[in-house]
Amino acid sequence: MDILAQATLKRFYSVCGRVIEDGRSTSSTETGESKTVRTIHYHCMKCDAEFTIEHPYRKGGFYGPAICDDSYFTCPHCGAHFFSTANFSEVYLFRPAGMTRTSECIPREVTLIVREIREGFILEAREKVTRMTTDNGFYHENRSEVFRFDVKRRRTTYAISYASNRRTYKPVQFELGAPFDLRIYEVTALRALNSDNLAFKERNEYTNSTRPHAGVRSEVTTVLRVLRDGIRRKWKKLHGYDIGSLFVSCGMSQGVLLFPLLNLAYRLICPDAKNLPRELREGAYEADGFARSYAITKDDKKKYADFGAFRRARNTTEAVIKLFKLPDLPSVRRVLVDDIFNAVMLKKAYELMHDENHARRLYQFATNGAGRRLEYGYYNAKPTHEGQVIYDYADMLLKAGWTESKVLRLLEAGQQAKAGKIVDFRDIRYMLTSMPTEIHQEAAKVRLRDLHDWLTWKKKELDEKGYPLKPPESVRRRLQMQITNDCMRFYLPAHTRELRAAGEELHNCVGGYGKRILQNRCNVVFMTDDSGKLLACLEVANGCLIQAKLKFNRPVSKDARANGAVIDWCRAAGIEIATHDVRELRLPMVIGENPEKVTA
Repeated sequence: MDILAQATLKRFYSVCGRVIEDGRSTSSTETGESKTVRTIHYHCMKCDAEFTIEHPYRKGGFYGPAICDDSYFTCPHCGAHFFSTANFSEVYLFRPAGMTRTSECIPREVTLIVREIREGFILEAREKVTRMTTDNGFYHENRSEVFRFDVKRRRTTYAISYASNRRTYKPVQFELGAPFDLRIYEVTALRALNSDNLAFKERNEYTNSTRPHAGVRSEVTTVLRVLRDGIRRKWKKLHGYDIGSLFVSCGMSQGVLLFPLLNLAYRLICPDAKNLPRELREGAYEADGFARSYAITKDDKKKYADFGAFRRARNTTEAVIKLFKLPDLPSVRRVLVDDIFNAVMLKKAYELMHDENHARRLYQFATNGAGRRLEYGYYNAKPTHEGQVIYDYADMLLKAGWTESKVLRLLEAGQQAKAGKIVDFRDIRYMLTSMPTEIHQEAAKVRLRDLHDWLTWKKKELDEKGYPLKPPESVRRRLQMQITNDCMRFYLPAHTRELRAAGEELHNCVGGYGKRILQNRCNVVFMTDDSGKLLACLEVANGCLIQAKLKFNRPVSKDARANGAVIDWCRAAGIEIATHDVRELRLPMVIGENPEKVTA
C-alpha cells in the first residue's frame, strides 16, 4: 500500500479543563466584598501541569447578564498565557462530569495518511489525544481512526482502535453512507480540524492577534483532494463511467474533513445522485430541521439507510421508488433525479390522488413558493415547509365528496398574482376548516367563483343558528363522569346555543369556543349545583384541566365547595390539573403535634 498523501498537525489547544463549580459566592477577607466566581480545573498542555482558577463574574451591559472573566489567564507553573474569544480559542472545556461522554477527547497531534489498496483507498488518522476522567484527572493515549473506502463493493467503514498504557478500549466500527446518520460527530476527534483553534492559526502571545497557518491548511486540503480524485478515478476504472464531482463545502462547525468524507461515503452508495445538501454539514440540529422541511420521519430515515436496497437496485431512483412504494412513472423519476429526498412528499400526493396528473399537480402546489405565500401570507412567508398543511386541507375536501379536479382548481386559483385572490383563498380555507363536515359536502356542489360568498353567508347563518357539538363517545363518557359524594353535576354542552347561553350567564367568553371544540382542540364541561344552576365552566385539553372559572372569570378556588368538587371530579375522570384556578386542599394541623399522627 503506497502512501499517496500525508499531513501532520502538531497543535490544536494549549490548555484544557472542566468547570468544577459555577455561580459560587465568595467574600474577600480584606475588603469584605462578595463576588460570584466560576471554578475551573485546568491542564496545561505545554508543561503537563494541573491547576485550578476561580474566574470572577463581572457585570454585563445595560441590564445585561453577568459575564465570566475567563478570556485571558496564565499558567502558574510555566507562565504561558492563554487567550479565548468567541471566534478563536486555545482553551477546550470538557463537558461536566455528569454529562461527559466516554469518547470525548481532544487531539494533541494528528497525522493524516492516504493509502491506495486494490479495492479502493484508506484514510488513516493517527492521533495523540488527551482525556479527562470523571474525578477531574488527565491522561494521554494513542489511537487511530480509519476510513476504508471500498469502491468496488460501494462500501465505506469507519473504525477506531484505542491503545494506551492506561487502558485498552473496545474497537468501534460502523458503516458510513446514510445521509442522516451523524454518529461519527460524537466519537471522532477530527472535529478539531477547524479555524476556531490553533490547528490552522498562529497566535502572537504579546498582541493576542492571530494569523492563518497557510501551510498546514494546504497540506490537509491536499490530502482530501488526493482522496477525492483517487476515488473518482478508480470508480471509472472499475464501473466504466464517471461518478461526477465529489466536492462539497466543509461548513463551519464540524471541521474541514468530516462532511466531505461523509459525502464520499454517501456517493459510493448513491453514485447517480447529487451530493449531500449543505444543511447536513453543521450537526444534528440542522439535520433535523432539514428532515422536517421534507416531512421525513424516523422511519423514513431508516429507509435512506437501507444500504442493501441501494446496492441491489440498478440506480438510486429505482431504489427510492421501491423503498417508498412509489409508482414507477416518468414524472416520479424526474422529481427523484432532481432530489431523492422528495420521496415522502411524492408518496403523500399519490396516496391522496388516484390520477397521475392530479397527483403531480398537487405535489407541485405543495412544494412551490406560491403555496407558502397562500398559507402564511404574501409578504410574511415563513421558511418552513407547508406541504403537509396543504395535503391535510386537500384530504379534508376529498373526504367530504369533492372531486380531485375541483380541489386542484381551488388550490391553484390562489396562485394568481392578484392579492384579492390570495385573500379569498385564505378566507375560504379558514371558513371551511371551522365548519362541520355537512357544510363541506354542501360546498362541493357550489361553483368556485361563488364559493367565497356562499361560505360567508353560511357562516353568518351558522353563527345565528348554531350547530351541534359531537365529541367522541369515549370522551363524552369520560368527561361526564359524576362524583358520588356531592350534589354537583358535570355535563358537556350539546349545541353552540348552550355555549352562548352559558357565556351570557357567567359573563365570560365561553360562547366563542364552538370552533375549538369542533376542531377537537379542547372540550368544555359545565358544572351545576343541586338546583341545576350553572356554577362553573371547565376547559379540558390533552387530558389536562387548563381552566376552571366561576362567574366573571373568577377561579373556582374562590368557592371552597366548587373547588373540592372539581378536584374529586378530576380524580374520578383521570384528568390532570394543570391550572392555578384550582387550589390544592390541605388538612389543618394542630401546632405542636406530629403531623404523621394527624388524621383526616
